[in-house]
Amino acid sequence: MYRKPTSNKRKVCDFVDDDSHRIPSSLDKAAYKHLQNLIAQFLELYEKQTQELLYAAAEDVLNDASDVILSILLDDIEIDKKKHEIFELLKPLMIAPYKDIDPFFDALLTIDAAGAASVVDCEEDNVHEESGLLNLEKLAFSDRGFFCSTKYVQLPVGSVRKRMKGYSELRVPVPPVRYPSYLVKINDVPDWAQPSLKGIEQLDIISSQVYDTALFTNDNILLCAPVQTAETHVALLTILHLIAPNTNRDIDAAHKTLVVYLAPKEACVTTISRFLSCRLQHFLHVQVKGLGSDQNFNCHQVEGTQILVTTPEKWDTVDWNLTKLVKLLIVDQIHVLHDDKEGPVLEGILARILREKDISNDHMRLVGFSAPIVNHRDVASFLKIQDKGIFFFGNSYRPYPLSLQLCSDTVQPPLKALGLMSKLCCDKALSVVGKHQIVVFVHSARETTKTACEVRDTALARGELGCFLKEDSKSRVVLKHHAGLVGSKDLKDLLPLGFAVHHAGLDARDSQLVQNLFTEGHVQLLVSTSDLAWSVHLPAHTVIIKGAHFHSHPEVIRMLAFPERPQDDPNGEIIILTALDNMYFCALIAEQLPIESQLVSKLPWKLKSEIHRGTVQNVKEACDWIGHTYLYVRMLQSPTLYGLALLGLDIDRVLDKRRIDLVSNTL
Repeated sequence: MYRKPTSNKRKVCDFVDDDSHRIPSSLDKAAYKHLQNLIAQFLELYEKQTQELLYAAAEDVLNDASDVILSILLDDIEIDKKKHEIFELLKPLMIAPYKDIDPFFDALLTIDAAGAASVVDCEEDNVHEESGLLNLEKLAFSDRGFFCSTKYVQLPVGSVRKRMKGYSELRVPVPPVRYPSYLVKINDVPDWAQPSLKGIEQLDIISSQVYDTALFTNDNILLCAPVQTAETHVALLTILHLIAPNTNRDIDAAHKTLVVYLAPKEACVTTISRFLSCRLQHFLHVQVKGLGSDQNFNCHQVEGTQILVTTPEKWDTVDWNLTKLVKLLIVDQIHVLHDDKEGPVLEGILARILREKDISNDHMRLVGFSAPIVNHRDVASFLKIQDKGIFFFGNSYRPYPLSLQLCSDTVQPPLKALGLMSKLCCDKALSVVGKHQIVVFVHSARETTKTACEVRDTALARGELGCFLKEDSKSRVVLKHHAGLVGSKDLKDLLPLGFAVHHAGLDARDSQLVQNLFTEGHVQLLVSTSDLAWSVHLPAHTVIIKGAHFHSHPEVIRMLAFPERPQDDPNGEIIILTALDNMYFCALIAEQLPIESQLVSKLPWKLKSEIHRGTVQNVKEACDWIGHTYLYVRMLQSPTLYGLALLGLDIDRVLDKRRIDLVSNTL
């Protein structure tokens, strides 16, 4: 068994000889002793490597750098060999699959800030837990929002991967379309709800399947779907279930009810608040308020507001005494949990609300919307959603079927990789020019003009510039006219050629004009930042995401859901261009990307925020707060991934100790 060293100096873990009664039946005593020796050698090599790294960082960096580096490389080879031997012995016993072997050893050798090994001391019939120091930076995922915990991806049938010069290309065909067996007609909806659905003949296939649960029950809902339109309709149905009965009873009851809609971006706040205000305008007592970052909101204003649409960041600044009023919480784009910046904010808010509702025993309906994710049941467990409230719809439920291409650079020098990406973008755009409209997403406003000019110059060099607009095209006249009206110099130059750019730097008039010209089919190539994807959906056949690794996880998912069906177009395509040749994008397009918690990286700030609010006042309450987080759910499901070495111990006891350690290291 492992003994925690008593001194701060790192030591090789000791083994007790009289451990025959602990040896599993699948491992004889000789093999067990061999395993002990291997682990001891592994730890010695690990310590030697660590000491050499520290020594190299401290002195003799210039004089003996080559010798130190060579020694470290040799140690790496030996460590890999020992690790393989240990794994082969542990293979029959390990709970975790082979893909978790590295996190298993990382957990086995977790080193605290002082250099001491953090190990659990096992007794015969109990577990004696000792508080240990944790390196939170090491426990946090290092790949920003592009971390992928899965090592294997089962690609859809018909997928083809090719190795090209400087990049690899993966093509995923259009998925088979799901045809609805039953759609809810608006005439079949209760009379009191029909005015809110005016102008709609029937609900779509996704909304129809969630209809009964959303409108006629008070169950929590997790809807995983690739279409945002279905989500807004389901949100409307859940709001109708809450507020409609109050119109026939006590109007004051409605004023004591608060619906909070957490939208991922401020652009979404404006869009959603307008949608709900329009749909609910016949309810005279219902007031919808959109709350942006530049607006203030206090407890007195809540008396006149029944529906509040805001972002998680803004709600985090106003939620002091409002949680008790919340009867319906709608969380849009809950896969934001996977993002290293926005995820901890959302996770902290949800943990606080769920904990406060548990303490007060006050019921609150929670509705979450997400893109299709493989571990949606973990998210449902976090949100306290039962199986009957989970609805999962894959990409085959898109009303506009899409094929997918993933082009990953294999060129190592960054400048060459960027050059190759620009060339690929031009090639992909020109391959469909004259046939379909194209939207190219880039990461900055400056990049919009740069990319549009690159495509223009490439088309001119190839003699294909005339393919964007024909000589007798009516669009040429329309675009030439509007080019003289816009204020942007870039638009003045690009519009007559059938090109346009869109970014936050444009004034509202130019921005709306560009959207209208594209929707009407005049603009053939639109280069935009990701802001456009959060505010509108345009009928584009081809969407190119240039430099996808420059965008955040939520932005990539939003851009994948951006295109709407152009007229008389059976299907479209999305092309992802990235310099990251990893599993993240493969898992994403195959709907096999697990959503992980990013809370550890921001845990000190989030926990201290709860202490400042007064919602956490001691270590016990801090541990209870962590128990309401998505981090706790994922540690329970994938302990080795989050740095926990079970070694046959009770998972509940190990998680209790880890919560104490997290709190101790945070405070």
